Amino acid sequence: MSGKRTIETLIVAALVCATFQPAHADDASFNDPARLFPTCAGRLYALMEHQWTVDPKQAEITQTSYIQFNDLAAAIVTPQNGTEIRNLRVQSRVSFRNLLERDYFGTDTDNKTWATQRISYLIGECKELLLS
Repeated sequence: MSGKRTIETLIVAALVCATFQPAHADDASFNDPARLFPTCAGRLYALMEHQWTVDPKQAEITQTSYIQFNDLAAAIVTPQNGTEIRNLRVQSRVSFRNLLERDYFGTDTDNKTWATQRISYLIGECKELLLS
């Protein structure tokens, strides 16, 4: 990342942290930017992977959001938290991919409905933080 881009990313990260009020105060991952950014990056990466196979044009749109959260996550990496941030991103991606598969390949109507709603909620939770 260039110096100017790093500064811009850090400013955006600071603004998000200063103004963000989580929808659910008990959701620990959304009270801490060190958990928020990699969690959203993982979710969006899983969604983007899924969309590459079912809706490539939408995948390109999702990629923009993923890049923004990935940049935010990269901006807060330190030697002390780097492993945790990478693990959060991977865990979030795997969990979200499982949810997407439950929705896309599931046969139980109630389960698919729940998965669809949960996907929409979790992605919406991340996207509402991004500046358009």
